[in-house]
Amino acid sequence: MDVLTSMYAHNIASYLIEYFGAEDIVKEVEYSAEITRRVVEVKPRGALTPEMAFHMKLVDIYSDIGVEYTVLDNKRHLERSIGVRGSHLEPYVVKGEKGSLLVFFGGHEISDALSFKSSFRSEIHAVRSAYEIGLKTTEKLLAGGTLVVALDGENWMIFSQKSPLTVPFYEKLVSLLLACQRLGYLELATLRDLVKRADARRKLTHMPATSWLCGFARWHGEVRDQIIYWERAKRLYATVREYESEHG
Repeated sequence: MDVLTSMYAHNIASYLIEYFGAEDIVKEVEYSAEITRRVVEVKPRGALTPEMAFHMKLVDIYSDIGVEYTVLDNKRHLERSIGVRGSHLEPYVVKGEKGSLLVFFGGHEISDALSFKSSFRSEIHAVRSAYEIGLKTTEKLLAGGTLVVALDGENWMIFSQKSPLTVPFYEKLVSLLLACQRLGYLELATLRDLVKRADARRKLTHMPATSWLCGFARWHGEVRDQIIYWERAKRLYATVREYESEHG
């Protein structure tokens, strides 16, 4: 198992940096990493970036606290990045101003299927869906490479209209993947396992400041009053920064 750290308050990092210039708030991930070390008794080498809200300034923020890798989205991030691009079935090195970060790109299609397509009508439907995803996973790996499945941990259960049916789905999917591993079609691994053997030959120099939703409308605009409160927060934050600059 690989335990990742994350932002303590599930900060939407790239939004806070782009909209507020609030790098100091985002840097609280150092506090989160310390909690992971103290409570879980694991030194985290990777980080889950909340909502995959990535910003290039996160490269150095992560590097400064010893975080070596994260996972982003192949559609939202890799396809819009600048550098030497290839397949999302391989890791990349992303260079910051001072440090660097190893980035794995989650397979958008399968990750989203697991996250949001779990409203099964019956147990038979759930099991059949497990077979379909297991087949798609195996097919994508036949030509080689590493397929990373990345999703918010709770989505596959709480978004289901019949959440008990996610149990036979998940159990069948895991058993199928283990069977495929025994037959030599694939090998299951954690991110930490992949880092040990990572041969990241391609480098990216820039990735867009965005989320897995390809923007920030979910948090700034989906509900009308959100914009009002963000504007108030922005003014307050600017006032505090101005006061600190003048008075310390």
